[in-house]
Amino acid sequence: MEFTTWRVRNVLLSQVDFAWDKDAVLVLSDGASSLTAALPSPVCVRAASPFQSSIASARAALRGAGEVVTVDGVGFIDPGGRVGLHPVLAVCAGRDCQLR
Repeated sequence: MEFTTWRVRNVLLSQVDFAWDKDAVLVLSDGASSLTAALPSPVCVRAASPFQSSIASARAALRGAGEVVTVDGVGFIDPGGRVGLHPVLAVCAGRDCQLR
């Protein structure tokens, strides 16, 4: 799970909050269930990271709550056993949008 990239398509970005560590915390919903995804601040990602440019692009593509989005991220299980995506590696807005 925590080494696999997952894609969720055409989900509602129902909430965006910012955590103490500057992560954008996204709540994604398909209408029946939801999951949390964390998008790090680009300034918190080392320049040498292979994910630095994709995280910066995803953060720049983030518009706000109420949009239909497609999101790629690494699977994550938090200490409470909830599944989410952390870090988010790509975001696009609009139904059937295409991630690069």
